[in-house]
Amino acid sequence: MKNKVICFGEVLWDDFGTTKTIGGAPLNVGYHLSKLAIEPVIVSQVGKDEPGRGLLQQLDQWQLVADYCVVSDVHPTSTVNVQLLENGEVTYTITENVAWDFVEYDNELAGKIKEADAFIYGTLAARTPYTRATLLRYLEHAKWRVLDLNLRPPYTDRETLLLLIRSCHSLKLNRGELDFIGSFLGKGIETEAEGAALIFAAFDNIEEIILTKGEKGAAYYNRKEQWSIEGLTVPVMDTVGSGDAFLAAFVGGKLKGRTHRRQMEDAVVLSAFIATRQGACPSYTPATVQKFKEKYYEANV
Repeated sequence: MKNKVICFGEVLWDDFGTTKTIGGAPLNVGYHLSKLAIEPVIVSQVGKDEPGRGLLQQLDQWQLVADYCVVSDVHPTSTVNVQLLENGEVTYTITENVAWDFVEYDNELAGKIKEADAFIYGTLAARTPYTRATLLRYLEHAKWRVLDLNLRPPYTDRETLLLLIRSCHSLKLNRGELDFIGSFLGKGIETEAEGAALIFAAFDNIEEIILTKGEKGAAYYNRKEQWSIEGLTVPVMDTVGSGDAFLAAFVGGKLKGRTHRRQMEDAVVLSAFIATRQGACPSYTPATVQKFKEKYYEANV
């Protein structure tokens, strides 16, 4: 039987100007989990419009479970304008009052959440009181709650972030987000280890912290151990979805019983691989990633 993971939050179209691809962090994570023989359940909402129909058709083609990706008669499907910067980084302009801003609670889904192996969520979908209330109710039923902080200004309300952080077992974030948390806890952070210690002291619920550092790799912390893994130097196409791929590999590795170090190795490799492709959900197979790993990772360890 496949492991099941709930992926809650925004689903949308990324508009690059000349091309459009479907995206949204929870959807991206779900896509990569499916490549790892894990069954993702996408929980979101689209509009009763052409973009919404196209998005659901793509989920069907990818064989992702979209039974709880509801169609709204009132609100439109989300579109995000994506700007690629010269260094490969990206900026996002996110339209408001879209379908996933109004996700309703579903009692049947709550039962499935209790049975699922993990529940992955972020902060963006909690920008409205409506979806935020639904998310917090669902989290009460989840076994393993994984928060990808994934901050998207201006949606960084302090009280909302604290609510979400206090609900998770595993926290994924980058260095900028680590500094941000330090600032609203009233502390300056000089080192990554200092930041992790600050978070563990402030939030009893957090069991582990995954810190991503792009081409510099990543660091892992729990309440007993800490260590880092080097990044890979690869020809970057764009970094859209790289962090989502990282999280999928990390979660997938844990569900398959791999060591923390192996989880992180696989996560760094998949994240780097996605950065060499356009868009968050390019077509690939596990064999493609293995060849990439042999070329860029195993040759350097």
